[in-house]
Amino acid sequence: MKPIISIIRIIAMKRKFIFYFIIQIFFVIAGLSESVAQTVSTTVTYSGFLGCGGCVVCGTDYWCVNTPGSYCGNTPACDTKTFVDPVPPGSLVTSIHLDYYTASCYGSYINPSVDGTAFPTVYDGNTGCLCSASPCGLTGVSSYVFPCGFTGYNYGGINTLQVCTGTGVCFSHINLIITYVPGTPPSSSTYTWKGNTSNDWNTACNWDSNTVPTSAKDVIIPPGYTYYPIIYSGENAYCNTIQVQSSIGASMVIQTGGFLNITQ
Repeated sequence: MKPIISIIRIIAMKRKFIFYFIIQIFFVIAGLSESVAQTVSTTVTYSGFLGCGGCVVCGTDYWCVNTPGSYCGNTPACDTKTFVDPVPPGSLVTSIHLDYYTASCYGSYINPSVDGTAFPTVYDGNTGCLCSASPCGLTGVSSYVFPCGFTGYNYGGINTLQVCTGTGVCFSHINLIITYVPGTPPSSSTYTWKGNTSNDWNTACNWDSNTVPTSAKDVIIPPGYTYYPIIYSGENAYCNTIQVQSSIGASMVIQTGGFLNITQ
């Protein structure tokens, strides 16, 4: 019986080892996913209605947009505010989520935009501003995803948030939850074409580095992709050297009026 007991022990030990191995893999994957995408938040606040004779809404000095003949006069249909980029340097913004905190006095649509990019329309319901019945708070959300990164975003600087409304909407604040890929672009001197989204040479996520090649980078165009690079008329592209593996199926096109500037 001893050999059988030994075999059972070995099997049990192997199962235990496999279990811990799987757990370790799980935590490694979880750590990697956490390092790939992270979030940071910032808040844009609204106030000032009390300063021109307006009433307190839910105990807060809300600012109302698109309210003709209000305490503060004819407030515009669109209001623009700014916020400072909270994303760590070298990161790539991949999505922005907006949480709207309003008084919901009238009921209206809200058309938001960040740095000129339009976000989905949000509807602000009509609760009549009765805080006892419907406390003022989060009344709408919208998000926008940027697969190649937010190219219109002002990294490290001042960004704009604009809201336009159909009728009067009173805002307390808007929270922005920004998802980003941390870290700096790869330090490798070689950039490889991936063609993830289009033929455009100057689209960052078409490259493995997630950045467009510069005059200091060596470029490789391998085979096996749906999209191959095109430098369109009126565009400039740069690289140090370029290797188009045309003998095994790769290709690229430079249109008339487009220029590829090769350092070497």
